[in-house]
Amino acid sequence: MWHWETLERIISILRANEGARALVLVGSLNNNPDLVDEWSDIDLVLVVLDEDKPRWMESTSWFEGVQKPLFTSGLDFPHGKLHEIYLDGYRRVEFLVISESALKGGQPWSENPLTGGYRILFSHIADLESIIGRIPSPGKPQSPLPGVVEKMSERFWPRAVIAVKKVMRNDLLIAQHLAFQLARDCLVLQMIRRDRHFDTNIHRTGGWGNDILDELGKDGISNNQRAVISVIDRYCRVFESMAKICGERYTERYLVFSMFLKDAQRQL
Repeated sequence: MWHWETLERIISILRANEGARALVLVGSLNNNPDLVDEWSDIDLVLVVLDEDKPRWMESTSWFEGVQKPLFTSGLDFPHGKLHEIYLDGYRRVEFLVISESALKGGQPWSENPLTGGYRILFSHIADLESIIGRIPSPGKPQSPLPGVVEKMSERFWPRAVIAVKKVMRNDLLIAQHLAFQLARDCLVLQMIRRDRHFDTNIHRTGGWGNDILDELGKDGISNNQRAVISVIDRYCRVFESMAKICGERYTERYLVFSMFLKDAQRQL
C-alpha cells in the first residue's frame, strides 16, 4: 500500500531539515497495522524549533518535495496546528505541528494523539519518550457536553417554523435548505448516541446508527409544497425522539409545533 513509501519520503525530507526536531507516528498505522487499508490515513506529530514555528504553522510547501498535494487545510489548536494534506486518490496525511517548548511545557493538550500509542520515527530531542510520558492527560471528554442538546433545540425549532413559513410562500428553495439543516441536527444527535453507546468518539468503522438514514431519507428533495412539509414534519419528530434521549433537560416542543404544522397543511 501507499503509506510506507510516502512515509519514507516524508522522513527523508524532514530528517534533513534543521527546523524539524522530531517526527512521531500515531494513529492506526502504528497502533493497528493489521487493520490498515487504502482508506487509512498517515497520522504524524511533527515537533519543530520554536524560532521556526511560524513557518511550519503557516505553510505546507515543504511537502511538495514528497508529492504535490491536491489541496490542504489547517486547524488551529492551543498547543499547535493540524495540517491535512490530500494527495491523489484522496489519500490523506495529517500533521500535528507543535513547537519544542509546547512539547516540554507540561500543559495538558485538548487532544493528545500520543496517548493512544506512538512510534518515534526520528528525534533530535534528548529523552523524547520521557517528555511525552510527562504530558498531562486531557481526561475523558464528555459526550455530549452539558447543555449541548438544549442549545441545539433553541436553534432547531425556530428554524423549523421558518422552514414551514417558506413553504407557505412557495419558497421551496430556502425551505428545503432549512430542512437539510434540520436533518443535520438529527444526524448530530445520532452521533452523540453512538459515542455514548461505545463510550468513545473515535470510530474506525461505521454501521451503528445508520438506520436513521432510512427515516430521514424517505422522500428526498421535492418541488412540491406538501412533500416538503411532510419532510419537515418527519425531521422534527426524529429530532424530538432523540433529543429526549440525549438531553437531560430537554423540553418537548413537537406537540406545540405540530399544531402550527397542521394549520399550515390545511391551507395548502
